[in-house]
Amino acid sequence: MAGVGAAGVFTISIIIVLELTGSKRRGLFVGLLNTGYTIGVALGAIAAGGLLQHVGWRALFWMQSPMALMAGICLLFSIPTSFTAGKGNDGKYSMLQRIARIDYIGAVTLTSSLVLLLLALSSAKIPILPIILSAVLLIVFVLNEAYFASEPVIPVTVLKSRGVLLSCASTLGFMAARWMVLFYTPVYAIAVRGWSPATAGSILIPTNSGFAIGGLVVGWLHIRRAGSFYITFANGLCVGASLNYTLAHILHLTLPQTHFIVTSLIATFRGFAGSFGSAVGGGIFARLLRSTLEEGFKNRRMTGEEELIRKLMGSPATVTGLQGAEKDVAVEGYVVALRGLFLAGAGLAALMILVQAGTGWRAPMKEIETDGEEE
Repeated sequence: MAGVGAAGVFTISIIIVLELTGSKRRGLFVGLLNTGYTIGVALGAIAAGGLLQHVGWRALFWMQSPMALMAGICLLFSIPTSFTAGKGNDGKYSMLQRIARIDYIGAVTLTSSLVLLLLALSSAKIPILPIILSAVLLIVFVLNEAYFASEPVIPVTVLKSRGVLLSCASTLGFMAARWMVLFYTPVYAIAVRGWSPATAGSILIPTNSGFAIGGLVVGWLHIRRAGSFYITFANGLCVGASLNYTLAHILHLTLPQTHFIVTSLIATFRGFAGSFGSAVGGGIFARLLRSTLEEGFKNRRMTGEEELIRKLMGSPATVTGLQGAEKDVAVEGYVVALRGLFLAGAGLAALMILVQAGTGWRAPMKEIETDGEEE
């Protein structure tokens, strides 16, 4: 439920920015939107880490509910009354009729395909059956969008666009690499450095600061011309800059009447990235951690450590309670697993640079077919 609500708010926020800002300032305002988003992530991580041991996770969830409700009410009354969705032929349909026209089959098949893929890639041993089922559902989704859906979730013209496809892929890859940093840098601080959860949450401040600054700088400049943990600042700076650039560039590559769909698609893939980064990255991390722990205990001829391995796989805080050789093996396991995970993320980000470069530069033809009513 939280994911559905957050996805709707994020997508609508971008659409409102596109509608209410001029083309020369659009990038700056999208950068401001990303800044608010990433500041919230940083503050939430620090606050949750500090309050968890005092109030518990149930209270933390309840505390967010009135905040979300107030934010929703503020958004409702802050949107201009002149901002409506009734444009062109869509205005002759009632709300219920528009809801009935939604492509539910496309939404379900696409979501199910991604969930099955993530389930397989996040497992300790990658199963084949979910991957096969994921591929089958993806084919069903494409066929439905191309031949059966009256108003497809993703129109065929958008599906055929190289710029849209590669932009979505690069957004997914960049953000997945970033989520690896967001999820597992605090894990390193807790397991290897022995930091408290609140202090470990504060480790995200540099990377989120970089994310905000990168988005603002690129939004301001690009659109106007139509050993320290602080190294994570570079991660945030690069990803924030690339995401804002990707959004501006994909709007340049597509026709104006598809901008709402394309924007929603970019936001959808950005949302998927959190799942991909945590699930796929978690699978890589878990497999490396388990193999390193098993090898470490075996090399030291320590037996009967399966229960300890299970605890270490579930909680990095377990490391701080160990002594002697057990702690040495546990710390080494986390270091090796996190190093491998971050190297995989760096390789993924480098690959995404090539993917983004393949989107091309040429804008589409501006001529738009209109019917008599629209004219």
